Amino acid sequence: MIQFLRIYFNYVLFTLGTREVLSRDLINKVIPIECHEPLVVLSSPDIFTRGEVLVRASVSDMLSVVAKSLNSNGVKLFVYDGYRNNERQRAGWNRVIGNLKKENPKMEDAEIEVAAQKQVARPDGIGGGHQTGGAVDLTLCSLNGTPLFMGTEYSEHNKFTKTSAHIKSEEVRERRKILFRAMRDAGFGNYPNEWWHYSYGDRMWAAYLEKKVCLYDVL
Repeated sequence: MIQFLRIYFNYVLFTLGTREVLSRDLINKVIPIECHEPLVVLSSPDIFTRGEVLVRASVSDMLSVVAKSLNSNGVKLFVYDGYRNNERQRAGWNRVIGNLKKENPKMEDAEIEVAAQKQVARPDGIGGGHQTGGAVDLTLCSLNGTPLFMGTEYSEHNKFTKTSAHIKSEEVRERRKILFRAMRDAGFGNYPNEWWHYSYGDRMWAAYLEKKVCLYDVL
């Protein structure tokens, strides 16, 4: 009963616009109906990566559409990360936990874990979007593949990390708008706490669209 009330309260705050980020409880309520779409290597002349990036086939097609739409803005797409297996997700989780403990030596373990979940999904249990192949971390880049500054570095968490954060630089604000609109128009959803994180077909994507089921489960 208490959990239901917490979920309902968070949902009301979100629908009223007083809460920008959905709670983990609401996201985890979404039921995955795995469609068994394969993982593919992201490959496009309009997309730069820093190594092999795996995503679901539909995500790959949608990113190609996004990349082509960005050509009119004189920029390209740079994808940092896509699918992560459980081992990689656990390594990321442990790294964030370790950093938070160093930065907050007096913080209790339970508080550390709550703070960690704002930066990375738990590797076990339900898992996170990257473990489904539906989530990607990306940015805009120059025509030669150099990532453009977007207010923070990739994976840097501070007051400017939120997609809607107030950025003094008009150029940076415009870059975020260009990326957001291109991704939204292609069918992706953004995680409001991170300007670089977008997804399609996973629990987070479905929750923000108020869907009860999603296409992809953890692989």
